[in-house]
Amino acid sequence: MKSKIDRRENIVDIISNEMVGNQDDLLKALKDRGFDLTQATLSRDLKSLRIVKHLNQDGKYEYKMPEEPQKKRSVLAVGEVTIEFSGNIAVLKTKAGYASGLALDIDEAGISCIIGTIAGDDTILLVKKENAKREEMISDLGKIIERLKIIE
Repeated sequence: MKSKIDRRENIVDIISNEMVGNQDDLLKALKDRGFDLTQATLSRDLKSLRIVKHLNQDGKYEYKMPEEPQKKRSVLAVGEVTIEFSGNIAVLKTKAGYASGLALDIDEAGISCIIGTIAGDDTILLVKKENAKREEMISDLGKIIERLKIIE
């Protein structure tokens, strides 16, 4: 059985040297290298390695290695991020391709009033703890996101 470290090193190697557009292709490439894993394990590895999908110059999605970590996402990269609330749920909207990386930043920030995140391409669903205040969530998110606009 190959180790998690070996598997993650191979993921980085594949992403760095091949155009991989989806998890099925990445799973196949890993299985060709002798790794037996589930899609859920691969998703956790991608999240841990901070690998995200982005739209390449040909207009196709592909996985990309992370750039140097930043305390706040660059305004030029992410642009304005909006947040809108409904009960204990908040929805963040960002530029296409940035939601996954931003959701990871939010998860890793350990914001105590946020139970979890789910990211799509340009949208992040945040679940707020039952008694947490919106203002607390907005303040904590403002430490990560430079241009956060509240939608009422």
